[in-house]
Amino acid sequence: MNLSLVLKDKTDISHQQLEKLLVGKLKSIAVEADYIEILKKFYGYIKPLEERISKNLDINKVPDYPERRKSDALELDLQYFNTTSDVSLCDDLPVVTNTYEAIGALYVLEGSTLGGTIISKMVSAKLGLSASEGLSFFYSYGSETMKMWEQFKIALNTRVAEEDWNMVIIGADETFIKFRNWLE
Repeated sequence: MNLSLVLKDKTDISHQQLEKLLVGKLKSIAVEADYIEILKKFYGYIKPLEERISKNLDINKVPDYPERRKSDALELDLQYFNTTSDVSLCDDLPVVTNTYEAIGALYVLEGSTLGGTIISKMVSAKLGLSASEGLSFFYSYGSETMKMWEQFKIALNTRVAEEDWNMVIIGADETFIKFRNWLE
């Protein structure tokens, strides 16, 4: 058994609850303003969460973490729509006080890139946007998405000792739950 499989199993309920809520919001996008509101919500959650992750993550556990930051792409998307000044930041974030809780939170953010490829196609079809026109966050790693996900899973499975798994699981589960709460 490896950590990536255990994480998937142990966080399944909170993941499914978040996904159901998010899919509903994404399907309801009719105009650019709807999409902008979703970008604001993502930025409002991910920006402060990444700050917590950065403060607590042992970079030796996930050496390519700087490449994995998502808030810069969200900021670019918001700038594309000329709307960066009225974004609220979430203050009800998951607890991230050590590297293992940081890895759990990062698991959620990295996993979101898999759905992002589907979302970017859907939003592009609805609004006629491209990756460089407000879709850089959801487009994420582009053709490298699966490679980046696999590299992250390798780090999870080889750099986290089994006695620390529970902290990673709690960090990931809480990240799903708090994100769902923020989106509601």
